[in-house]
Amino acid sequence: MLEVLLPLPQSCIAEHTRRSKLQLLSSRRHHFVQRAIREASSKASYKTKHRSRISCSSASPSIEDCYARCREITAEYAKSFYFATLFQPQEEARAIHALYAWCRTLDEVVDAAADEAPENVQAQLQFQRESLEAIFSGVEIGVAETATSCPDVCLINRALADTVTRIPDMSISPFLDMIKGMESDTDRPVRYEAFQGVGGLEEYAYRVAGTVGLMTIPVLGTEEGVAFEEAAEPGVALGIALQLTNILRDVGEDARRDRIYLPAEDLRLFGVTEEKLKAGGIDPAWRLLMESEIQLALAFYRKAELGVGTLAPAARLPVQLALNLYREILYGVRSNGYDNYLQRAFTSKAQKLQLLPLVWWRSTAGSAGGGGRDPMAVELLSKPPLHRMRIAALLAAIELDAAGWDGPDDPPRGSTVEAAAAQLVEHNPTMEPAASSALQGEWTLLWSSRGSDFSRLQQRAASSPLPLHPRSIQLVEASAVKNIVQVAGMQIVITATTRCAEDEMKTIVGPPYTFELFVGPLSFTLPFPDEFGQERTCVEQLYVDHDLRISRVGAYGEKTTAGSWFIHSRIEQTPNYGNKKS
Repeated sequence: MLEVLLPLPQSCIAEHTRRSKLQLLSSRRHHFVQRAIREASSKASYKTKHRSRISCSSASPSIEDCYARCREITAEYAKSFYFATLFQPQEEARAIHALYAWCRTLDEVVDAAADEAPENVQAQLQFQRESLEAIFSGVEIGVAETATSCPDVCLINRALADTVTRIPDMSISPFLDMIKGMESDTDRPVRYEAFQGVGGLEEYAYRVAGTVGLMTIPVLGTEEGVAFEEAAEPGVALGIALQLTNILRDVGEDARRDRIYLPAEDLRLFGVTEEKLKAGGIDPAWRLLMESEIQLALAFYRKAELGVGTLAPAARLPVQLALNLYREILYGVRSNGYDNYLQRAFTSKAQKLQLLPLVWWRSTAGSAGGGGRDPMAVELLSKPPLHRMRIAALLAAIELDAAGWDGPDDPPRGSTVEAAAAQLVEHNPTMEPAASSALQGEWTLLWSSRGSDFSRLQQRAASSPLPLHPRSIQLVEASAVKNIVQVAGMQIVITATTRCAEDEMKTIVGPPYTFELFVGPLSFTLPFPDEFGQERTCVEQLYVDHDLRISRVGAYGEKTTAGSWFIHSRIEQTPNYGNKKS
């Protein structure tokens, strides 16, 4: 059915491995984000004490008129972004409007490329590059109205020149990088083989959107004692997240213009052909592909969110708000049933207003970027390229399973998750023995097979009229394991001893057991049921990395552990499990 759920031929696996290794080596030689941050933070050669003076005609509009037009452009084309700028100081907001309007100028050039001769489009982008260099070098320039397809170019360039004059720490390098990215959009057709590596989708997303982070940080400012470089990487991550969101929102529209931004290797992995993509069919394979790409975009949002606190206090609210508003668009793709052909996901005015109080509270409380760790927040960006999309597919399968897709073409509930887990395990089996300290710590259960005890509890809770939302946490120690179930304000803690089996990849879990119940400040030690008091289970570790674990649990004594699958993610901060106070 789906290629990700079927064993791949060894020749295909070898080729995928070879390509990923080449991408990894290539990324080491060409780490474009780090290079861009270094260039943006250094003294650019175009910076001088005398900034440019843009003259449009003998009757040039005032600088206030120029900024006003930039504000109008931002409000018209980027409603969510504009809404976030309403909460900035006026000087910062108008600088951001000038930056956005300049970026929009490039968009206008590229959008008109289908109806323009290629040499005309390149000439317009070259004009923008020369104007930009003049702005940063302090050369007085005149703007010919025929030089660009955007009639507002003169007003925008004057506002940008004034912004650059007022904020001397701005560098030309991210602006030039954006022009390079726009040039790649003028090619027909648009295709990307891979996400990472030279010429990959990530590099494109950096150039056309990640650069905005480097442009805006000098405007927004950083927290006292925080260097530009420290805030820059999360800023670039936010730009990439926004661009991936745009790509996922506009798949159908872009396909009709022969622009396919989804990497070809991702399409192959999920068994989606270009013909199928252009036809617009929504089936299980498409939903799994889309949700996997959403998981990758969410990983960039999480990286960006961790950096909100590095910004100056006044900048945190608008940045956090912009982040939340655009992330809601991803959730909109989900709620539209992953139909990004006929439905366009967007954030409504009501959603904007509903998000505002929470975002405001976080920013004023000094917790911008916080708000608790999403249990699904496996750090995809830290995974090797070869494994990343398989892990994204696993997380996507869990999300889809929780959503309960039960159409006639959908596989049985749970089978997609087990198949995705089996694929990950097959190609990336763990080398960590069961006694490894890598297993120790707190883990939250993301998913378990439908026959497991916890899955049955979830099914009962789902049919209850009360919002129970049970959660399972596992605390793994050197010779014991605690299973904690949180439900309806109670915590049930079962502690068991552990020892290694003859097979070093397996653990025997068994008596003695302790059974504790916590209700608010009260705690009770309960007798363990006799029928389970001597029961032993065998836990086989199938996949382990720093924040993701896949295991299978069966009855002790079986030759193989053929029981339920369990998928956990690591909890970074130790929660209070209601342990007794001494």
